[in-house]
Amino acid sequence: ACSTSRTMRIPQPWVWVGGVTASDAMVCARGATAAPMQLKLQSMYGAQTVKAASSEMFASRFSLSGLAEITVYEYEVGSTLRGRFRTAPKFASLTKFVFAGCSDSGSNHQVFDRIRAERPNFLIRNGDLHYWDIDTDDVDLFAAAYDQVLTTPRQLSLHQEIPTVYVWDDHDYGSNNSDAASPSKAAAATAYRRFAPHHALTHEQAVY
Repeated sequence: ACSTSRTMRIPQPWVWVGGVTASDAMVCARGATAAPMQLKLQSMYGAQTVKAASSEMFASRFSLSGLAEITVYEYEVGSTLRGRFRTAPKFASLTKFVFAGCSDSGSNHQVFDRIRAERPNFLIRNGDLHYWDIDTDDVDLFAAAYDQVLTTPRQLSLHQEIPTVYVWDDHDYGSNNSDAASPSKAAAATAYRRFAPHHALTHEQAVY
């Protein structure tokens, strides 16, 4: 089993959005309270309050459904975490997306502001979100890696507004050139499900 925290540190708050379709989205937030958080969702069609689908390690995951296509939604988690996203069209149409990878751990480079200014439909983070090279079965270490990335000001601003499709590579899954034999794979998969907003996984119970 994945190791669990003995002394849980209180993380800095962060939030990001992903798994966006024409009618669904996922928001993951980590705050200073271990209690499940609530999300306030606002659009041209009205407002609603959504309870967390799960809450572990100061992180709450919100599964949003029944959304309207090509619609801007604004959300608020707690009193400090805010963001917005736009749902996708139901049918094929012109879609603007960007992709990025291999950024230094906790980078606050201005390129993240440039990406956000493009207002793409979504951002693909195609690996090496960080370079922690975790090679032990410890979810806490992965949580700390997510914290470092998602609390840097420019990356936080990007991810709370632009839906993200995050795919891990070797360094953010395990050590350099890691594969399915990595001793950290169970922790990496658990952390991904817990902290990353993602589309529906084909084999939800599988450990990758």
